[in-house]
Amino acid sequence: MAELLPNLITLGVVLAILRCLGVFSKASNLRRLPLPPGPRSEFLIGNVRHLPAGSPWLQYAAWRKEFGDIIHLKVPGNHLVILNSYKAAHDLLDLSPKYIDRHQLAIADQLMGWNRMTANSAYGDAWKLHRKLMRPTMNKAAVERHALILERGMRACLLQLLHSPEGFQEHIRLFTGKIIVMFTYGLKIDSTKDPLIAVPEAQFARVISLILPGQTPLVDVFPSLKHIPSWFPGATFKRNARIWKKELTDMVTQPFNRVKADIAAGAAVSSFTSKCLEDNPQADDEIIWSAGSLYIAGADTTHAVLSIFFLAMATHPDVQRRAQAEIDSVVNADTLPTFEDRVNLPYIECLLKELQRWLPVVPLAFPHRLTEDDFYEGNAHLVAATCFIYRIFV
Repeated sequence: MAELLPNLITLGVVLAILRCLGVFSKASNLRRLPLPPGPRSEFLIGNVRHLPAGSPWLQYAAWRKEFGDIIHLKVPGNHLVILNSYKAAHDLLDLSPKYIDRHQLAIADQLMGWNRMTANSAYGDAWKLHRKLMRPTMNKAAVERHALILERGMRACLLQLLHSPEGFQEHIRLFTGKIIVMFTYGLKIDSTKDPLIAVPEAQFARVISLILPGQTPLVDVFPSLKHIPSWFPGATFKRNARIWKKELTDMVTQPFNRVKADIAAGAAVSSFTSKCLEDNPQADDEIIWSAGSLYIAGADTTHAVLSIFFLAMATHPDVQRRAQAEIDSVVNADTLPTFEDRVNLPYIECLLKELQRWLPVVPLAFPHRLTEDDFYEGNAHLVAATCFIYRIFV
């Protein structure tokens, strides 16, 4: 028995090295096809030193000229595959169910609990229920039902912009925050200092700093480290993760509980959460996290798009004049455009699409996890279980 432990340790080390070297993936590659091209990997550490620390999508897009539409990077225990074209992303992510799962990061997802959010959730029953809850709100009719809330919010924001244009960032932060909080929870807020705006911003900024390739904590490179005790020297990440997990849970639970209290008091405003509670009274946990997913994703991204719009109009005054002229030709000076006016505003439609192309809010999409080996266009082998697929929106 005394000799068994050293033997097991030796076996574990050997298996870990073989996995890093890709021996197991070669055994499953019956067609003997190569992995997609990419920067030359180094012994044991693979492409760790090639991962860009900041704005990785720019480096990935630049590599397209050298390696093509699909790029492969190897890090210990994992393969990263970057899709650099619409065709590759459409063929793999849109058409194949093999790519439906999500990669689970050790710190963000498993220790901090972000895998309870819809976008981070592994494919399974919880993810399906989230999608079922959200589907009725993600269509044109549902958005049009909230048109009055949008119009009131826009008018208030426009008045603030007219009276204090120097504070435009705060005004649009409040506008987008009020809209998403009202839509998700039916709760009113009057300041960007309100925890319903400030807390999600802080949570989102924290998790982004942990998940970008090139900024990956050591525990995500070697996930087995997540099992070390929190009191162990160097396990600060685990102690922090416990605190951050509670903060994340409180962030989505507190507004949910406020909605339940308002429903009990007969004072609830119609919202995504109140409607879900009415239709699915036994699904509290799924409602909490699906509502939280809408809540944390909506305000930050919308605020970013509006900020990009201000930048575009300030740097392209000719575009601003043409857009304003089209609006003036369709609606009166004292009214705002409606959804019915959209068909008569083709230039505005193109402007909105260009905003998302020019400076994408999420240039590096959430990674997809491949669930079984795949082969693309007859010349590239994609490895299941350890293959995480990123889509570049540049």
